[in-house]
Amino acid sequence: GSIVTVLIAGISTIFYDLQKMTAEPLLQYKDGGKMVELPALGQYSFDLFLSHAQDLGQDQVATIKASLEQLLPSIKIFLDVESLDDLHSLDELVFRSRSVLVFLTAGCLRRYFVRKEVEAAAKKKTNIIAVQETDDRHGHCSLDEHRLDCPATAIEALFDSKHGVIMWFRAKAYKFIAVKQ
Repeated sequence: GSIVTVLIAGISTIFYDLQKMTAEPLLQYKDGGKMVELPALGQYSFDLFLSHAQDLGQDQVATIKASLEQLLPSIKIFLDVESLDDLHSLDELVFRSRSVLVFLTAGCLRRYFVRKEVEAAAKKKTNIIAVQETDDRHGHCSLDEHRLDCPATAIEALFDSKHGVIMWFRAKAYKFIAVKQ
């Protein structure tokens, strides 16, 4: 009896979550409610390059990618675990991206590949979006620590951008707000 009840409750919850996910609206402009359309890629291969330290940020950048693809079906996002065959082509992949999102977790800017990606974006003057983990259990550290770890050539591009640093909270309602930012 109780096992069947638990199974039914679990299946109902999964069904409810799936139904809610597919009912999420596409990203729309505030004025007029028209769906956001990304400009043609032109010289770019990707709208967004996701830069992160795999041990602390992999799960959350996958969430960000899936959420953005749901809101903006035409978006082209580079995520290393899905697309990277040659680590030597990182600079080129960054150069071919319209924007770079750097998911900030403890020590990520000391990592060779994250540093290389951030330096390439700053060199090319690629738009950089900083997203900071807020959960201590998953690699949160202060922006001052990130600034100390950041390559000098990229500090301004990463931390002094017009949109500031986006705070990343793991609660579902807050994730949606951060993704929209």
